[in-house]
Amino acid sequence: PGDAGSLALSANTIALTTGPLLITNNLTIISSNATIAIDATGNSRVFEIAASNIVTLDSLTITNGNAPDTGGGILVDDAATLTLTNCIVTGNSADAGGGIFLSNSVVVINNCTLSANSATNNGGAIDNDTNGTLTINRDLTLHGNVLINVNKSLAQPNDMASVSSTLSNTGSGSVTVANLGPALAVGDTFTL
Repeated sequence: PGDAGSLALSANTIALTTGPLLITNNLTIISSNATIAIDATGNSRVFEIAASNIVTLDSLTITNGNAPDTGGGILVDDAATLTLTNCIVTGNSADAGGGIFLSNSVVVINNCTLSANSATNNGGAIDNDTNGTLTINRDLTLHGNVLINVNKSLAQPNDMASVSSTLSNTGSGSVTVANLGPALAVGDTFTL
């Protein structure tokens, strides 16, 4: 999409055949049909949110993304902001962040399900890498792993993760917080 704005979808499945959907401007996409799936058919990631854009995805299924590097379902580039509401991110894979990969960016998740996503290295469901902010509002149903990398050597609040409601892990996944910087000291805190 070239210009900032909104896009309403009403088909059941949109199969990507020529690569990922690259969003280069501020955009809101809202499904008017709760069963709409954006399917990368295993040939590319599903979405890439380009640097410095603000994007909202509402009531979509993001599926079958595959990336050789990061963000099989969604790659959130530097200084971009993504809000996911009532979405299902499922069946995506990458080296890191099979479902979602963010670094130096912001992701807000509202009432979503992340399931059957995988990563060769870090974060099958989500990989919140350096300087990312991950906020989970309302319920998140998780079937996979979440990796949150923080770096204490950076000025805070460069790395942040917060959960303000129910985090349900219905599978065998885990939530891991890894400090990439110097050892924690007396007075340092982390809240999840």
